[in-house]
Amino acid sequence: MGGAFSYASFSRGNGRAGGWGVGSKVGDISPEELQELITYVPTTLNNGTRIPDFPSAQERAELVHRTAVFTLTEEGEKWVTMVSVPAGIDATGRGGNVFTYTCVTDGGIPPAPAQVLFSPDVPTPFSIFEVDKVQIPEKIVRKGPLAIDALIDDFLAGEFQKPTALPAPFKSVTPNPDAGYNARLVSAMAQVLSSKKKSLVVLVAPENQAALWIAATAREVGELGFGYSTFEKPAGIAELPLGTSTMVVVPESEKLRLTEMVKAGAIPGNPVVFVLCESLPDISAYDDSAVQPQQSTAAEQLRPFGEPQAPAAEASPFPPEAPRPPQPTRFTEQQPLGAYNATSPNPFADVSAAPAPVNPAPETPESIAPVHPPVEHRASPSAAPRTNAWVPPLTQEEIEHLYNYDPAWWLEYLNTYRGRAIHLAILDRSCYPEGYYTLALAAAIASWVQLFHSPYKFLVQEILRGLDDDTIAQARALVVERFTGVIKLDRRRMGIDSQSEPGRFIMKITEEIARNAQGQWKVEDYG
Repeated sequence: MGGAFSYASFSRGNGRAGGWGVGSKVGDISPEELQELITYVPTTLNNGTRIPDFPSAQERAELVHRTAVFTLTEEGEKWVTMVSVPAGIDATGRGGNVFTYTCVTDGGIPPAPAQVLFSPDVPTPFSIFEVDKVQIPEKIVRKGPLAIDALIDDFLAGEFQKPTALPAPFKSVTPNPDAGYNARLVSAMAQVLSSKKKSLVVLVAPENQAALWIAATAREVGELGFGYSTFEKPAGIAELPLGTSTMVVVPESEKLRLTEMVKAGAIPGNPVVFVLCESLPDISAYDDSAVQPQQSTAAEQLRPFGEPQAPAAEASPFPPEAPRPPQPTRFTEQQPLGAYNATSPNPFADVSAAPAPVNPAPETPESIAPVHPPVEHRASPSAAPRTNAWVPPLTQEEIEHLYNYDPAWWLEYLNTYRGRAIHLAILDRSCYPEGYYTLALAAAIASWVQLFHSPYKFLVQEILRGLDDDTIAQARALVVERFTGVIKLDRRRMGIDSQSEPGRFIMKITEEIARNAQGQWKVEDYG
């Protein structure tokens, strides 16, 4: 069973209220499925190219197309094909309308790129007149031009043999002339996607080549396939469901932003980034044939995943734990709460404090109330390890909201449990899923921008002093990018002097958010 629906800004009429919404629905899609899928539909599709009011057929074919194929579960019982195209002016006369056709199919194998990319079955209306009248198919039957192997072969060889016969979407494509490099690139991306571990491949390449690279890689991977998206900006990758191994193409204009976000740990899935015409990354970790069983020491067997990887202090209050049973293999269980249930080297710990129990009682709102331990200067790297104060570990809910990052949720949550921001900032990075510490730190900083309590002044000051400049810069950039519009600047309260070290830090971020918000308002005003 399956079905399809369309989504865009429509005119009022035929029982429709007008504006953004579902145009038509065919097949078997439940109301619950429909509401969930709508959350993944893009309402903007901007690659920086001006869209003419009355484009020719060739210009329409070369407009940015975003085709995303994904599954909402790791088992892949159902696959979603979501094709979005610019649709010109809407019923109000404003530009920027986006038409999206979404098709849901059953089965454990994703739709092949050759089947869905630029398929003639997928409607691509332009103008409100076409959008209002469009008819949608229940499923995609006819294959697109990428089913022609010769087209992909010529692209990888570096030259199209019959340029005048190229399908309209590819007439402006200029292949990379280095055939050897192209072959190595495709092979490397296929190796990562074929690995037994779930992976995310990000390719930086011209957007009109995206479909060709994905189709070429799919041929190498084989029938098991993978999820993919032909057009993603870095910030959008975090919103894309990553139930299985996935390949996304990022336009070259977004290369710098991608680099910043990967460095900041703001993109989930441990992405392997390839940049066209640049050196290939090290992918030895994805060579399944090269994996050899290794003997681990007794200490390694006893150390649970997520515990800070530092030598235990002689005075450590934590006794060794018994070996844990093998971890489940389902994705939702691969990183259980216990995996991050580790203590953090706390720069504010009272070393004379009694050790906390290894298995503390379940966490309650009271257990994460504000705490004010005495301030202690951080030990130098050469100093011997100190005993650790116990900091409440990440909850399952917090881990889930790091994966599915919602700034509004984090701001409300940390406003309710105000001391929790301190905990998140001082938890050791090894207590987090890899690459997610900076996201948690950004949420903590955002909560301080909204509401700063004076008792936290010295704690926050010590936290900031203990972080390296890159981490602070990355977290600060994430706050400005993700929390603009979420933080209510007219309701913020700062219980410290704006000339203090934390006060200056908070004020600078506030000013950046205000400028960013003003820029967004201008964009909205001009449509």
